[in-house]
Amino acid sequence: MRELAVAVVAIAEFGTFNNQKKIWSKNFINFYNFDLLICIKFYFIFDVILLSMPINSRTKGASYERKVVGILNDFFLQNDLDVSCKRNLDQYQTKGMCDIVIPNHAIECKHHKQGNWYKQEWWDQVCESSQGRIPVLVFKFNRVPTRVAIPLYAINTDWDSDNDSIAVLSLEQWLEILKKNWHSYGSKIID
Repeated sequence: MRELAVAVVAIAEFGTFNNQKKIWSKNFINFYNFDLLICIKFYFIFDVILLSMPINSRTKGASYERKVVGILNDFFLQNDLDVSCKRNLDQYQTKGMCDIVIPNHAIECKHHKQGNWYKQEWWDQVCESSQGRIPVLVFKFNRVPTRVAIPLYAINTDWDSDNDSIAVLSLEQWLEILKKNWHSYGSKIID
């Protein structure tokens, strides 16, 4: 029980540690000068406590948004498009804003632990936040490849704008469509 008390004191004393478990616990142990046996037990208890901590869904979402931004910026660079994007940080302050904006597109990113298909409210959210741009829903579940939901008129720009008719593609397929249709999207603004 002394080891558990040590772990609880450590967490109370040092707070959060941002994935620096070994450095953090080593500094803690050096600070309190514990013997080797207590140190080994502390590492074990410390690992158990870390494994039981929930993942912050907001942090997970922000991390996934950064990953999508990186993929998009690489895509723009590889295809000689003079565009770069970044996360829309105003989305946390104002309701009804998308995660990422690129010319003529509003992108919403979702990364969830389990599932196999997007939820209708995700699509509704990106359509609401699109404000006349093409809505794009990028979604992923753990151990499942990223998928992208887009309206059919984003695939064939001759079709009428209708956000209720959608296609779900792989990320690579969407990037190919984006490359093919990039210059024709400017005329495809929804009322």
